[in-house]
Amino acid sequence: MKRLYDREKIRLREYIIVLRIEEEKALRSDDPTDQCTAHHRGFIRACNLILKKMEHLQLRKSHHDRYLESL
Repeated sequence: MKRLYDREKIRLREYIIVLRIEEEKALRSDDPTDQCTAHHRGFIRACNLILKKMEHLQLRKSHHDRYLESL
């Protein structure tokens, strides 16, 4: 479970990095059709929210594991 979680977290971070690079390219472009950064920003925000949720779930899982170990 933890390995799957870590893999998904890494994959999401890679997506975010790629989208940030694409957003920077779009911001520097003179072509208005390339400047569709609203979609990029929205997707980056969504990925960040997913990462926060995954970190929260991992924290809850570790608390639960510690509780079970203390029994």
